[in-house]
Amino acid sequence: MFVRSGNVTVDPGEREVMRGSTRVHLSLIEFRLLAMLVHHAGRLMTHNLLLHEVWGTAHAEDAHYLRDYVGHSHRRLERDPRRPKHVGSDIGSPEPANGPRPV
Repeated sequence: MFVRSGNVTVDPGEREVMRGSTRVHLSLIEFRLLAMLVHHAGRLMTHNLLLHEVWGTAHAEDAHYLRDYVGHSHRRLERDPRRPKHVGSDIGSPEPANGPRPV
């Protein structure tokens, strides 16, 4: 099963991300973070949960990792990284209604 949001498609089974017809290279950590967000699309994810699931318990307090990696994702996936539509980053807000959808 893959997930599409606008022109971005994520295939967790193949570990592949496409922006339109262009494959987007993501590091393993970037992909793990994106896969977590896709798996829980439409739900609010806490910093602690994401840090624990993606980086492990040793980094549970390293919120700057999330800011950095979400910023990387915005630059790689978004048409306008300052106005993200695919990867939400609002503190305390769920993914927008037009966020990722399973296909």
